[in-house]
Amino acid sequence: MNRKADERLLHQLEQKMLSHGMRPPCHVTVTVRDGVVTLSGSVQHEYQKRAAVHACRATSGVRMVVDNLQAPGFQNVWSTKKEWEPAKPKPAEPNPVAPTAEPGPAPDASAEE
Repeated sequence: MNRKADERLLHQLEQKMLSHGMRPPCHVTVTVRDGVVTLSGSVQHEYQKRAAVHACRATSGVRMVVDNLQAPGFQNVWSTKKEWEPAKPKPAEPNPVAPTAEPGPAPDASAEE
């Protein structure tokens, strides 16, 4: 692909990002080189990330999409088995015994008079 084709593709993709809701607070940067699209920046939700990738893949002239988008609020609950195991009770922490004050000299009653 030549540079003009990449620029046309970039313009198309930027318009698609806007039509798919990629507006602030989303910060999506699209770059194109030889038909390879790189998405970088951040979105609020995982579904926005998927929508951006899908919009790029569905665009004529795109050879490949490199997804470097971050969705900080997203947590993959399917990633590990441990997330579904019951929580183990924490061992009881020992009760620290407060040091007792040593008895000091009794207050002098005559000093108050």
